[in-house]
Amino acid sequence: MRIVIIGQEEAVYFSPFLRSIIEARSKDIVAVVIAGERGAGSHPKTMKQKLENIYILWLIMEPYGFIRNLFIGIWQGFIRLLGPLGLPLDKRSIRGGARKYNIPVVMCRDLNSQEFIEKLRQFSPDAVINQTELLLRENLLAVPKIGIINRHASLLPHFRGRLGSWWSHAAEPPEYGVTIHFVDREIDSGPIIIQKGYAIDPRVSYSKVLDTFFNDAPKLMLEALAKIEKPDFKPLPNNYQGTKTYLFPTLQEVKAYRGLLKKRRGETKA
Repeated sequence: MRIVIIGQEEAVYFSPFLRSIIEARSKDIVAVVIAGERGAGSHPKTMKQKLENIYILWLIMEPYGFIRNLFIGIWQGFIRLLGPLGLPLDKRSIRGGARKYNIPVVMCRDLNSQEFIEKLRQFSPDAVINQTELLLRENLLAVPKIGIINRHASLLPHFRGRLGSWWSHAAEPPEYGVTIHFVDREIDSGPIIIQKGYAIDPRVSYSKVLDTFFNDAPKLMLEALAKIEKPDFKPLPNNYQGTKTYLFPTLQEVKAYRGLLKKRRGETKA
Protein backbone atom coordinates (compact mmCIF):
# COMPACT_ATOMS: atom_id res chain seq x y z
CA MET A 1 0.00 0.00 0.00
CA ARG A 2 1.29 3.45 -0.96
CA ILE A 3 0.90 5.86 1.96
CA VAL A 4 1.35 9.62 2.18
CA ILE A 5 1.55 11.26 5.60
CA ILE A 6 0.39 14.86 6.03
CA GLY A 7 1.17 16.52 9.34
CA GLN A 8 2.05 19.70 11.16
CA GLU A 9 5.14 19.77 13.32
CA GLU A 10 4.29 19.70 17.04
CA ALA A 11 7.12 18.38 19.19
CA VAL A 12 5.21 16.90 22.14
CA TYR A 13 2.46 14.67 20.75
CA PHE A 14 1.65 14.84 17.04
CA SER A 15 5.11 14.72 15.47
CA PRO A 16 6.31 11.75 17.59
CA PHE A 17 3.04 9.95 16.78
CA LEU A 18 3.51 10.34 13.03
CA ARG A 19 7.20 9.53 13.34
CA SER A 20 6.23 6.20 14.92
CA ILE A 21 4.12 5.43 11.85
CA ILE A 22 7.05 6.31 9.60
CA GLU A 23 9.29 3.97 11.59
CA ALA A 24 6.80 1.10 11.34
CA ARG A 25 5.74 1.47 7.67
CA SER A 26 8.74 3.22 6.13
CA LYS A 27 8.74 0.94 3.06
CA ASP A 28 5.14 1.90 2.27
CA ILE A 29 5.39 5.65 2.80
CA VAL A 30 6.03 7.40 -0.51
CA ALA A 31 5.97 10.98 0.77
CA VAL A 32 5.71 13.08 3.92
CA VAL A 33 3.99 16.46 3.71
CA ILE A 34 4.69 19.15 6.32
CA ALA A 35 1.84 21.68 6.46
CA GLY A 36 3.52 24.17 8.78
CA GLU A 37 3.44 23.91 12.57
CA ARG A 38 0.56 22.97 14.81
CA GLY A 39 -0.21 25.68 17.34
CA ALA A 40 -1.20 24.94 20.92
CA GLY A 41 -4.70 26.08 21.73
CA SER A 42 -6.66 28.53 19.61
CA HIS A 43 -5.25 31.02 17.11
CA PRO A 44 -5.19 34.34 19.00
CA LYS A 45 -4.53 37.59 17.13
CA THR A 46 -4.14 40.23 19.85
CA MET A 47 -1.67 40.21 22.74
CA LYS A 48 -4.55 39.99 25.20
CA GLN A 49 -5.92 36.92 23.41
CA LYS A 50 -2.45 35.36 23.35
CA LEU A 51 -1.97 35.83 27.08
CA GLU A 52 -5.43 34.40 27.79
CA ASN A 53 -4.63 31.45 25.53
CA ILE A 54 -1.45 30.74 27.50
CA TYR A 55 -3.37 30.97 30.78
CA ILE A 56 -6.02 28.54 29.49
CA LEU A 57 -3.30 26.07 28.50
CA TRP A 58 -1.70 26.46 31.96
CA LEU A 59 -5.03 25.62 33.60
CA ILE A 60 -5.72 22.71 31.26
CA MET A 61 -2.29 21.09 31.35
CA GLU A 62 -1.50 21.96 35.00
CA PRO A 63 2.05 23.03 36.00
CA TYR A 64 3.86 19.76 35.33
CA GLY A 65 2.34 19.18 31.90
CA PHE A 66 2.66 22.82 30.83
CA ILE A 67 6.33 23.13 31.86
CA ARG A 68 7.26 19.73 30.42
CA ASN A 69 5.65 20.53 27.08
CA LEU A 70 7.24 24.00 27.02
CA PHE A 71 10.67 22.51 27.65
CA ILE A 72 10.23 19.93 24.87
CA GLY A 73 9.16 22.66 22.44
CA ILE A 74 12.13 24.87 23.34
CA TRP A 75 14.56 21.94 23.00
CA GLN A 76 13.15 21.01 19.60
CA GLY A 77 13.44 24.63 18.49
CA PHE A 78 17.08 24.66 19.56
CA ILE A 79 17.72 21.51 17.52
CA ARG A 80 16.24 23.21 14.45
CA LEU A 81 18.56 26.19 14.94
CA LEU A 82 21.55 23.85 14.80
CA GLY A 83 20.62 22.87 11.25
CA PRO A 84 22.49 19.78 9.98
CA LEU A 85 24.42 19.59 13.26
CA GLY A 86 21.16 18.99 15.09
CA LEU A 87 20.06 15.99 13.03
CA PRO A 88 21.58 13.36 15.40
CA LEU A 89 19.63 14.96 18.27
CA ASP A 90 16.31 15.11 16.45
CA LYS A 91 14.24 12.19 17.73
CA ARG A 92 10.81 13.80 17.49
CA SER A 93 10.16 15.71 14.25
CA ILE A 94 8.21 14.35 11.28
CA ARG A 95 10.77 15.72 8.88
CA GLY A 96 13.59 14.00 10.77
CA GLY A 97 11.77 10.67 10.54
CA ALA A 98 11.34 11.09 6.78
CA ARG A 99 15.01 11.99 6.30
CA LYS A 100 16.08 8.91 8.26
CA TYR A 101 14.43 6.67 5.64
CA ASN A 102 15.09 8.90 2.61
CA ILE A 103 11.37 9.57 2.14
CA PRO A 104 10.58 12.64 0.00
CA VAL A 105 9.45 15.66 2.05
CA VAL A 106 7.00 18.20 0.62
CA MET A 107 6.46 21.56 2.31
CA CYS A 108 2.96 22.97 1.79
CA ARG A 109 0.96 25.78 3.35
CA ASP A 110 -2.23 25.30 1.33
CA LEU A 111 -3.27 21.67 1.11
CA ASN A 112 -6.36 22.53 -0.91
CA SER A 113 -4.44 24.36 -3.64
CA GLN A 114 -4.53 22.88 -7.12
CA GLU A 115 -0.74 22.89 -7.16
CA PHE A 116 -0.54 20.61 -4.11
CA ILE A 117 -3.36 18.35 -5.33
CA GLU A 118 -1.44 17.76 -8.57
CA LYS A 119 1.71 17.07 -6.55
CA LEU A 120 -0.14 14.56 -4.39
CA ARG A 121 -1.51 12.78 -7.46
CA GLN A 122 2.04 12.21 -8.64
CA PHE A 123 2.64 9.98 -5.60
CA SER A 124 -0.43 7.83 -6.47
CA PRO A 125 -1.35 7.21 -2.82
CA ASP A 126 -3.68 4.43 -1.79
CA ALA A 127 -4.16 6.10 1.61
CA VAL A 128 -3.29 9.42 3.20
CA ILE A 129 -2.85 9.87 6.94
CA ASN A 130 -3.83 13.42 7.87
CA GLN A 131 -2.95 14.96 11.23
CA THR A 132 -3.53 18.66 10.69
CA GLU A 133 -6.02 21.23 11.92
CA LEU A 134 -6.96 22.09 8.34
CA LEU A 135 -10.27 21.36 6.63
CA LEU A 136 -9.78 19.36 3.44
CA ARG A 137 -11.91 19.98 0.36
CA GLU A 138 -13.45 17.46 -2.02
CA ASN A 139 -10.77 17.72 -4.74
CA LEU A 140 -8.11 16.70 -2.22
CA LEU A 141 -10.25 14.04 -0.54
CA ALA A 142 -10.75 12.34 -3.91
CA VAL A 143 -7.04 11.79 -4.62
CA PRO A 144 -6.17 8.63 -2.60
CA LYS A 145 -7.70 5.38 -3.82
CA ILE A 146 -8.83 4.18 -0.40
CA GLY A 147 -9.22 7.50 1.36
CA ILE A 148 -7.76 9.97 3.85
CA ILE A 149 -7.74 8.83 7.48
CA ASN A 150 -7.46 10.72 10.74
CA ARG A 151 -6.85 9.97 14.42
CA HIS A 152 -9.30 11.71 16.76
CA ALA A 153 -9.11 11.50 20.54
CA SER A 154 -12.71 10.74 21.41
CA LEU A 155 -15.26 8.02 20.81
CA LEU A 156 -16.92 9.49 17.75
CA PRO A 157 -19.50 10.73 17.13
CA HIS A 158 -19.12 12.13 20.66
CA PHE A 159 -16.92 15.22 21.12
CA ARG A 160 -16.23 16.08 17.50
CA GLY A 161 -14.04 19.10 16.78
CA ARG A 162 -11.22 20.82 18.64
CA LEU A 163 -9.71 19.19 21.73
CA GLY A 164 -12.11 16.25 21.77
CA SER A 165 -9.84 14.56 24.30
CA TRP A 166 -10.16 17.48 26.72
CA TRP A 167 -13.92 17.78 26.34
CA SER A 168 -14.16 14.02 26.99
CA HIS A 169 -12.12 14.47 30.17
CA ALA A 170 -14.13 17.53 31.24
CA ALA A 171 -17.47 15.75 30.79
CA GLU A 172 -19.37 14.38 33.76
CA PRO A 173 -19.07 11.46 33.69
CA PRO A 174 -15.91 11.52 31.57
CA GLU A 175 -15.57 9.32 28.50
CA TYR A 176 -12.20 8.29 27.14
CA GLY A 177 -11.39 6.90 23.72
CA VAL A 178 -9.62 7.21 20.38
CA THR A 179 -11.13 6.82 16.91
CA ILE A 180 -9.39 6.26 13.58
CA HIS A 181 -11.80 7.32 10.85
CA PHE A 182 -12.03 8.37 7.22
CA VAL A 183 -12.05 12.09 6.51
CA ASP A 184 -14.92 13.67 4.62
CA ARG A 185 -16.28 17.18 4.07
CA GLU A 186 -17.59 17.67 7.61
CA ILE A 187 -15.65 17.77 10.88
CA ASP A 188 -14.83 14.33 12.34
CA SER A 189 -17.84 12.87 10.55
CA GLY A 190 -16.35 10.22 8.25
CA PRO A 191 -16.92 6.45 8.60
CA ILE A 192 -15.15 4.78 11.51
CA ILE A 193 -12.29 2.33 10.92
CA ILE A 194 -11.44 1.44 14.51
CA GLN A 195 -12.28 2.69 18.01
CA LYS A 196 -10.88 1.98 21.45
CA GLY A 197 -12.17 3.07 24.84
CA TYR A 198 -9.97 3.54 27.90
CA ALA A 199 -10.52 3.18 31.62
CA ILE A 200 -8.73 6.23 33.03
CA ASP A 201 -8.91 7.58 36.56
CA PRO A 202 -10.95 10.80 36.14
CA ARG A 203 -8.81 12.49 38.81
CA VAL A 204 -5.68 12.52 36.67
CA SER A 205 -4.43 15.59 34.85
CA TYR A 206 -5.30 16.18 31.23
CA SER A 207 -1.64 15.79 30.27
CA LYS A 208 -1.75 12.21 31.60
CA VAL A 209 -4.87 11.55 29.55
CA LEU A 210 -2.99 12.72 26.46
CA ASP A 211 0.00 10.56 27.37
CA THR A 212 -2.27 7.52 27.52
CA PHE A 213 -3.85 8.27 24.15
CA PHE A 214 -0.65 9.07 22.28
CA ASN A 215 1.28 6.14 23.74
CA ASP A 216 -1.34 3.84 22.21
CA ALA A 217 -2.14 5.86 19.06
CA PRO A 218 0.58 4.40 16.80
CA LYS A 219 -0.64 0.86 17.49
CA LEU A 220 -4.22 1.85 16.68
CA MET A 221 -3.22 3.60 13.47
CA LEU A 222 -1.23 0.55 12.34
CA GLU A 223 -4.24 -1.66 13.07
CA ALA A 224 -6.41 0.71 11.05
CA LEU A 225 -4.00 0.58 8.11
CA ALA A 226 -4.06 -3.23 8.22
CA LYS A 227 -7.86 -3.16 8.16
CA ILE A 228 -8.25 -0.83 5.18
CA GLU A 229 -5.76 -2.90 3.18
CA LYS A 230 -8.24 -5.76 3.09
CA PRO A 231 -10.50 -5.57 0.01
CA ASP A 232 -13.57 -6.70 1.97
CA PHE A 233 -13.19 -4.15 4.78
CA LYS A 234 -16.32 -2.16 5.63
CA PRO A 235 -16.11 0.80 8.03
CA LEU A 236 -18.68 1.50 10.74
CA PRO A 237 -21.12 4.37 10.34
CA ASN A 238 -20.38 7.61 12.15
CA ASN A 239 -23.83 8.81 13.20
CA TYR A 240 -22.77 12.39 13.79
CA GLN A 241 -26.01 14.07 12.75
CA GLY A 242 -27.34 16.14 15.61
CA THR A 243 -24.13 15.97 17.65
CA LYS A 244 -22.20 19.05 18.72
CA THR A 245 -18.97 20.24 17.11
CA TYR A 246 -16.71 21.47 19.91
CA LEU A 247 -14.39 24.47 19.81
CA PHE A 248 -11.34 25.43 21.84
CA PRO A 249 -12.67 26.07 25.38
CA THR A 250 -13.20 29.52 26.82
CA LEU A 251 -11.59 30.65 30.06
CA GLN A 252 -14.95 30.32 31.81
CA GLU A 253 -15.34 26.72 30.62
CA VAL A 254 -11.82 25.84 31.74
CA LYS A 255 -12.38 27.35 35.19
CA ALA A 256 -15.52 25.23 35.54
CA TYR A 257 -13.43 22.18 34.57
CA ARG A 258 -10.85 22.98 37.25
CA GLY A 259 -13.63 23.16 39.82
CA LEU A 260 -14.92 19.78 38.66
CA LEU A 261 -11.42 18.31 38.85
CA LYS A 262 -11.05 19.53 42.44
CA LYS A 263 -14.28 17.77 43.36
CA ARG A 264 -13.08 14.54 41.73
CA ARG A 265 -9.88 14.76 43.73
CA GLY A 266 -11.70 15.48 46.96
CA GLU A 267 -10.12 18.91 47.28
CA THR A 268 -13.49 20.59 47.75
CA LYS A 269 -16.86 19.52 49.04
CA ALA A 270 -19.08 17.90 46.42
